[in-house]
Amino acid sequence: MKNTVIKFLEISPETYDDRLFQTWFNWCQKHAISDNNLQELLANAQLNKWFMKQHATLEKLFVQKYAAKLNPLSNPDRNLFNYQECVAKIFTHFPQAIMNGLHHTTEFPLKITEEIYAN
Repeated sequence: MKNTVIKFLEISPETYDDRLFQTWFNWCQKHAISDNNLQELLANAQLNKWFMKQHATLEKLFVQKYAAKLNPLSNPDRNLFNYQECVAKIFTHFPQAIMNGLHHTTEFPLKITEEIYAN
């Protein structure tokens, strides 16, 4: 699917990968409750696997919906607009079962006591 999208958007594989990572980062940022939680979300392999599967599904829908209309030489800007419109739906998806274990709403502050400084 990646190669098909690259062809129709007339972008390099590196640009595709950069945009995919930016989408992943933005998605995590949207759902993070703190900077530390953002790092947890970005580093979570299970969450990334879920995200990539959802993203691939949306790309497949894009290709199915526009395959007959897409011509990589006709209007790459319009193709990009249609692609972004389809893929942006990922921001409405949320894996509750995975996220429940990643959102830590209780913070435990570090308690500094005199005993630490006594040594």
